[in-house]
Amino acid sequence: MHWFGHTRLGVKQYIKELPKAKIIIMLKLQVWVWLEEFSGHVEMNLEEARKELEPTDSDFILDSVLLASEVDAGLLCIGTELGSFVKYRPAY
Repeated sequence: MHWFGHTRLGVKQYIKELPKAKIIIMLKLQVWVWLEEFSGHVEMNLEEARKELEPTDSDFILDSVLLASEVDAGLLCIGTELGSFVKYRPAY
């Protein structure tokens, strides 16, 4: 279950209010890992696991790009907590 602020509608509602307070918007994607483990420990060093994750991750990123454009976000931040993952897939 997601909090309202984690839904597309919730994000748009809150973002609409921020420019009124002269706050620049940075949309940051967050990866939630099972049992609240730190996502920086996600390695995905198996090819099968990468093949399963990357298409859905790519869809998530592209959908977030569209959302950032729709709400006129000043910044879009992706992948900041996936350091171990990119070690195995720097091209991705």
